Amino acid sequence: MSRRLPPTGAERGRGWRSRGGGPPRHPEPGEAMREAFRAAGLNAERPRTPAAGASTQPATTGPSSANGGSRSSSRRQPSSAPGPAKDKQARHPVQGRVPGKGKSSERKNGGHPASKNRSAEWPKLAGRQQPGAPVPPHGKILLKPVRPKASSPCPAPQAVNAKPQSPKPPTRAERWERFEHRLAGLAAVSEARARTNAAESGVPSTGDVELLLARLRAGVSTQDVGADSRRGRAVEIVLGVDFGTTSTKIVARLPYEAGAPAFAVPALPFARAEVHAYLWASRLWLAPDGAFSLRPLPRAALVCAIKTNLMAFGADDRVVLDAGGGLTATAEEAATAFLALQIRQAKGWLATEKAALLRKGPPRWSYNLGFPAASLNNAVLCARYERCAAAAVALAAEPFEVTLPVVRSALAAAATDAPRWLTRQRVALHPEIAAAVAGFANSIRREDGLYTLVDVGGGTVDCCTFNLFTAEHGSSRCPIFSARVELLGVEPWRLCEGNAAADEFRYLLDTLQTTVIWDTKRRRHPLSERWRTGLPLFFVGGGVSSRTHQASTAKLDAWLRRVTSAEAGVRVEPLPAPENLEHPECPAVQVHRLGVAIGLSMPAVDIPEVNLPDEIEDAEPTAKVRSDDRYVGKDQV
Repeated sequence: MSRRLPPTGAERGRGWRSRGGGPPRHPEPGEAMREAFRAAGLNAERPRTPAAGASTQPATTGPSSANGGSRSSSRRQPSSAPGPAKDKQARHPVQGRVPGKGKSSERKNGGHPASKNRSAEWPKLAGRQQPGAPVPPHGKILLKPVRPKASSPCPAPQAVNAKPQSPKPPTRAERWERFEHRLAGLAAVSEARARTNAAESGVPSTGDVELLLARLRAGVSTQDVGADSRRGRAVEIVLGVDFGTTSTKIVARLPYEAGAPAFAVPALPFARAEVHAYLWASRLWLAPDGAFSLRPLPRAALVCAIKTNLMAFGADDRVVLDAGGGLTATAEEAATAFLALQIRQAKGWLATEKAALLRKGPPRWSYNLGFPAASLNNAVLCARYERCAAAAVALAAEPFEVTLPVVRSALAAAATDAPRWLTRQRVALHPEIAAAVAGFANSIRREDGLYTLVDVGGGTVDCCTFNLFTAEHGSSRCPIFSARVELLGVEPWRLCEGNAAADEFRYLLDTLQTTVIWDTKRRRHPLSERWRTGLPLFFVGGGVSSRTHQASTAKLDAWLRRVTSAEAGVRVEPLPAPENLEHPECPAVQVHRLGVAIGLSMPAVDIPEVNLPDEIEDAEPTAKVRSDDRYVGKDQV
């Protein structure tokens, strides 16, 4: 007898039907195997089809003959009797089914319900006939694969056409955490780049050093008369300080003089950022003797990311300057010293360059400092800003050098009651958003309603939505509905450009703006008319020339039209040009870099009054109108 070849894929799929027309048989099972089948009450012989004219009487072996059953030879007979009927837990050794009752169950299981006695003698056939295994009595080998048990080392069978499951996309929190991890590794690169820029600016000339020292001396000599009216009419001067990540801008204004003149305080050539005459690079040195300085000193330690370190977690005791010999300064101490020296030199510039204006009377100073709205909404950061501002203004007026022990003493004194110190020294902290729109709020272009502002800075992007309107007493109000600030400014983009973090940066920049707008639409101010007429957006800051940030903001219009199914989207509007501002060393096209400082130089009554997001409750959800409530039937007429 010839040996059968293994089945092909097509034969295996249809139960391995014989290539020659008949069912395959195991080659010569032997007498011992036949005796094993007979002992189990089975017939090991193949069922034969009788020839034409032969008797159609079925075989009389097994219980089926005893029951007197007879069938025609044209229908295939089961070659053996069913197993014990009471064994309901027996399973087919190949198919793994529990056989049922009746002919349909026998036909489904190949005509032979399984039994425990036969399962030991009929090995499981998983995909291929095993050598030496007995052939089932019906002459067919069922090749349905047996599902492996949980303890089996082989994996479960997979569907042939099953599609691989795509990985779940990361959430925004996960992507931001991954981006922060990458950005943390690039912080050293940013610090190194800032140090390189400081080195390339060169050693300040003798003339620049003399000018700086003259400003610092004059800044101390301009004593503030405060509330003392015995010295005659005081000249009100408002100093607006825009403390930025990469640069600091200062504008001084005399609001109650003729024309309300304003003056941009120029930076010295060695300290200019991006070759801009009015951008003072945010850099600070700590000398080995403990003195802070705005110019490089021999063997002095340098820090550049002053504001970034101040906004970071644990800035109260994080060391950012180490001058050696145990002289170390924290982020809060460095920010206080930097602001004190900047305020002192700005006051000195005004006293020397605009001395004629101060001859009209003794000066009375007020100070407006700008910080991101989202930071002021954070209680920990707000308290930290208040301590720094109160200590810095106090140090700026004192006639002694700004050293590390002096700064620590001023911070300790201001920590007892910083708000009282701020009030007594006429110091106010304003959200940068309020300062940026102060000029618009006092212009003829003003229109009450909902607005969005995106302030792109050197290190951060501040995005917020606010409602501008006039209160009952006539002052401008500017409640901020939603605000977020993140390290997605121009400098972080330069660090990410061209590497694996670029895509993460673009995604986070897009979602920063869409999250703020959608939060306002969904729960903060859902009934605003701007969702139907169009949402105006102010795109401001020193980084407005960045193509990446421009492209991200430009996509907001199509996004809002798509998610709201309305024709109105987002329209970008320019802020009005400042009036009465003297900036002889800067062309008009670059004045927008001073927008926040210009707004901060206005009196407090002209800056819109702000309500932070935590002070505003969510809008009540609008009730859905049911269509059946509007139905009027014939019985209701």
